[in-house]
Amino acid sequence: MKIISREEILQTREELRAVYPEVQGGHLEVLQKFGIASEIVIRTLGPSWWQTRLTPVGQPGGYFRNQPSTEHESYEHMDRVIELGDTLYLLRNVRGFEHRLIGLQTVSLEGAMFELFVAKLLYKNGVGLNFVEPSGMRGHDYDILLEWEGSMVCVEVKSKDEDTSYSANSLSNTLNEARRQLPDNQAGLVFVRAQPKWIQDTDFASEVERVLNDFYRSTGRVNGVYIFWHEWFYIGKKRALAKRFRYFPNDKPRTVVPNLQNVMKRNESLPDLVSVDSFVPVSFWPDS
Repeated sequence: MKIISREEILQTREELRAVYPEVQGGHLEVLQKFGIASEIVIRTLGPSWWQTRLTPVGQPGGYFRNQPSTEHESYEHMDRVIELGDTLYLLRNVRGFEHRLIGLQTVSLEGAMFELFVAKLLYKNGVGLNFVEPSGMRGHDYDILLEWEGSMVCVEVKSKDEDTSYSANSLSNTLNEARRQLPDNQAGLVFVRAQPKWIQDTDFASEVERVLNDFYRSTGRVNGVYIFWHEWFYIGKKRALAKRFRYFPNDKPRTVVPNLQNVMKRNESLPDLVSVDSFVPVSFWPDS
């Protein structure tokens, strides 16, 4: 699937530079990436989808913060639109991608975006994968199938709404729901997004290992669980977004697959980070 050519990207960069001569440096680069990402979204999902979900014309609120009311929400809006454009561009030729485009029209955007985010990170780490078409059948209704060190691994991705508060029961129920969607005769991984309220809750930090250990005592079909979370902070005067994760392995999986802790690439200088940048690096950005 061809979405946008290198020549069109370079042309858009220069057009935006000419339209906004007062914007310079890193601010200009963010503006250019935002503009190119928006064009990718329009071409992939259609102008109506873009307008109702990513612009002020749509209903306020929602995952993309299309009517930001604070400076922080403005940063989140730009980051999430750029992330979406980058993900659509990078995964355009992955098998089953078309079904995920259909899903973006109907399912929870938070859940759909986290699934695409996980797939993008796996893809960038050189992991072979394809999206699995929803079946509605217990044990065969997972999200992604990946190939890792000669084995096939089934992946289920879970994300609650951002305003969901943490509780041990809620996390346990999420893990058990994911387990039921995975087959019992293949290796499985679960990816869970911890929401901002969870990270701020001291109970989450103190209970997460206990909840996972209890979960593993009742299942062998899940080889491990990745917990992801995002943190905004400052480096000097620049706002940055850290995308963190921690891997919790099952010591007694039913199907042994080695080195599953490496399917996600870590930032070498900052442990347990996927990336740290004012805005995430994007695959559609030409080197020159």
